[in-house]
Amino acid sequence: MSDSAIITLLIIIAAVLFLARWSPIWNDVVRGAVRFLVIVLGVLFGILAVPAIVYAAVKFVKSAWEN
Repeated sequence: MSDSAIITLLIIIAAVLFLARWSPIWNDVVRGAVRFLVIVLGVLFGILAVPAIVYAAVKFVKSAWEN
């Protein structure tokens, strides 16, 4: 990500958190969005972690077998 994209993302997050502080409706929206992001990122990292763990285990066993 470029610097301007990161800064824009931080500004959007700050604005949403500011709105969530002062508006109960936004508070529910933010709570739902955070829950959604946690679930999506958890599933995404879970899917990406399994092949990485298997690859590392196979590489470890292969190097141990050769030595």
